[in-house]
Formats: sequence, structure tokens, C-alpha cells
Amino acid sequence: MIQSNQGDPLYQVRMLPKDVGVAIVVLAALALGLALRFQVEGRVKQFENTDVGFRMSYPASWSFADSLQDVLLKVENPSTD
Repeated sequence: MIQSNQGDPLYQVRMLPKDVGVAIVVLAALALGLALRFQVEGRVKQFENTDVGFRMSYPASWSFADSLQDVLLKVENPSTD
């Protein structure tokens, strides 16, 4: 004779600690990713020329470069040749 217990939950409570652990790891990874994003996006310098109405952001590690031409802005990446 087959009997079914329809009152028993299908989800076992013994899996709850593992699910909570996975949720904590996922939330920690998302928080670290968000912190990294804010750090990278926050490391920029702003150039603005009010005469022309031009504004631009460039990486903070870049430096100004000398130019023989008449240019608004010339910056270069110091890690490239």
C-alpha cells in the first residue's frame, strides 16, 4: 500500500544552512564588485574649457603632453610607448 504525506514540505530544512552560505558568498562578491567599480570610475580627472563649452574626463594616471600644434587638450598614457 502506498501512502503519501501531503503535509510534509518538499524542501528540506537541512539544506537551509547551505543556502544561507551561498547567499552570503554571492552578496559579498556583489559588494566587492560594486566597490571595485566605484574605485575605477572615481579615478578620473576632469578637463573643462568654458570658452568652447567642452568637458571631458580622462584617467587620473594620464599626464599632460607637450604639443607643437594648437590643441585644446593633449594627454598621454605613461605606460605606453
